[in-house]
Amino acid sequence: MPSTQDLYGIWEIDHTVSAWVPKGLDGRAAKPDLSFISTLKFNSDGTVRKEVIGEETEMYAVGEFVIEGLSQEAIDFNPELKNVKEVAVSYTETSENFRPSNCSYGTETYYLLPGGKLENREWSYCDGPLEYYIKR
Repeated sequence: MPSTQDLYGIWEIDHTVSAWVPKGLDGRAAKPDLSFISTLKFNSDGTVRKEVIGEETEMYAVGEFVIEGLSQEAIDFNPELKNVKEVAVSYTETSENFRPSNCSYGTETYYLLPGGKLENREWSYCDGPLEYYIKR
């Protein structure tokens, strides 16, 4: 199971997957094909900074995060989640043009997976992409 220490440091978006890709088809967009770079920096004091740099825009947000295990109900529903940690991020300061990677505003939820991967599924619930990050 990933530990809190595994989260600290800088993460960079590796690829996205469309929420509309049927199971079994590889819908990944390789990093060179992404039109933006997104990084997250998780600090040991519980603060986080997110930066998104695109061809025509730059955005940032700073805030705090909390790491928790998933509920027993979630694990019972999907036993593969047993070794996953949930990272709840809430932003306290953002650039004017910042939009969180989710279906609403203000917070994001990431999943710290075994093997050194970080995933954001929240946009997929409203037909957006799944985002996959790797540690730099």
